[in-house]
Amino acid sequence: MNPIPPAVAHVTLTGLAAMPRAGSRSAPDEFDGDPEALEDFLDRFEGLAIAAQLTNEDKFKALLLYVTRKQKMLFETLNGFQTKVWDDWIAAIKDVFPTKTQTRRYTKRTLITLVRKYHQRQIYNEEDLMTYYRDFITVANWLLQHNKITPEDRSYYFWFGFHPSNRAEMEQYLRFHHPAHDRSEAWPFADVFASAKYLYNSLAFDQQTPHFPAVPVAVTYQEPRRYLDDDLDLDLELEEEDLPEVADVKRDRLRRAAARETIRRSVEPPSEVQQTVTKTVQFNPQPVRQVARSDDEELENLVGQLSTLNFNDSRYAIAFAKLTNRFPTVSAQFPKPRIAGAAVQTIQTTQTTQTTNPQTT
Repeated sequence: MNPIPPAVAHVTLTGLAAMPRAGSRSAPDEFDGDPEALEDFLDRFEGLAIAAQLTNEDKFKALLLYVTRKQKMLFETLNGFQTKVWDDWIAAIKDVFPTKTQTRRYTKRTLITLVRKYHQRQIYNEEDLMTYYRDFITVANWLLQHNKITPEDRSYYFWFGFHPSNRAEMEQYLRFHHPAHDRSEAWPFADVFASAKYLYNSLAFDQQTPHFPAVPVAVTYQEPRRYLDDDLDLDLELEEEDLPEVADVKRDRLRRAAARETIRRSVEPPSEVQQTVTKTVQFNPQPVRQVARSDDEELENLVGQLSTLNFNDSRYAIAFAKLTNRFPTVSAQFPKPRIAGAAVQTIQTTQTTQTTNPQTT
């Protein structure tokens, strides 16, 4: 009969004896003064210190085992080491080795630039919304935590970061669900985000419309409130430090804003009351003759051409002549082309010939 082997006692080490030897695989990487490695070094050490059940005094001794000689001499001079106050000592170490994350700074100008960028992009689905939301809170929440902006400022800028058409849709939703909201204040940040998530939910049932046979339908809609670039109270003035390409973009925006303001003052009634329009739409399966463009569409097309063409381009001269003939007030917002005379003269000669020699029937 085989004898029973004696029982072996298992002893669990604690304290400094339980800490791994410096340089071993389980030990933290030796800290040599790299600020970007400090956070991982301290996290690794804290985990080992808890597992070894180190006392407060033992933690001071153990941490110095995993740093270079140069860093050990520095650590021993920092606040909290002589008094053996661990939190003060760790805070002093982090102050000496600031990381890029700690030194990162945003300004209100950074937030305004972000808002301008997304102000021009229309949101169609939840993916577009979350892209804007993540970029916005990265900057806005940092500014809020460091008292650079107020919660009201965050709500204000978040609202104007949406495209005008998106704001019109969200405003109808918000007015219905929050009828008591004070219109002198911006819509709350959380309410705006909730309305956007509801409106642009990628799982909404109407994302894919079934195909029905063409039938006459009556469509009733409410014209959305007009939004211009000047709704966003941001600085669009040219600055000396602007790069040439940035200055060109600003000039283009100023010209477009001036043209739209001219149109608004000439066609919009003085009252800002929204009008409800009812229209009957007939879906005809047969090809429909293209309807002539409205004056607004023609003006928008001409302004777009002038904003993208060079002053010396003959196409610029032709577009400028057409704009002068149809909308002389708006054409004053753009510089005259160097060869504009030829284009204007051609149009005027054509009109004179048509008046003198009418077509005979």
